[in-house]
Amino acid sequence: MNTVRKFVSFCGYTLLLSACQNTRQNGDLWTLERCIQENGLYIESPEPKCKIQELEYPIQIEPQPKNQHEESADVGKKTDGIIAALHDQHISFEPLVEIEDPLLGDAGISVGIQNEIVLVFSYPSDALALEEVQRLRSDGTTLSGLRITWGENVHYAQRGNEIAVYAGLNDRMYSVLEMAEQER
Repeated sequence: MNTVRKFVSFCGYTLLLSACQNTRQNGDLWTLERCIQENGLYIESPEPKCKIQELEYPIQIEPQPKNQHEESADVGKKTDGIIAALHDQHISFEPLVEIEDPLLGDAGISVGIQNEIVLVFSYPSDALALEEVQRLRSDGTTLSGLRITWGENVHYAQRGNEIAVYAGLNDRMYSVLEMAEQER
């Protein structure tokens, strides 16, 4: 009887230890893609994790390759663009989503301004942004020849190396973007 009790205790401890083992499987770090494929919950922290049911798996975030124009193309990084003008006007806005493959420029984000969504695209130079916005306003085509239809109520604003696109009917938003464009 004592032997059976020891065996049951041993099995219980073994099960308990296996349940409490390190969350890494085969010692590998998970990727964000794997977390998504496994329907996990991504937990952003100093040490990112993927949580699946009660288990947590460490995630290795790969550094993104740098764009050749990264220094000048990041939206809002220059002090003379649309985003800087919004700051200067004390217009509160909230960056919403980074646009991964922007139709315009090298980089883009969507921002929420007064319950409206505005897309802001960044270019390597002020001259390219100006040339692009002039073409968009004239015939709706980009420098690469792509025709973009935003709808009937589209408004473009360009300042520095950034172009803002607003497709909506809010007159206040038109005013905000026009002031941002003209403020120098």
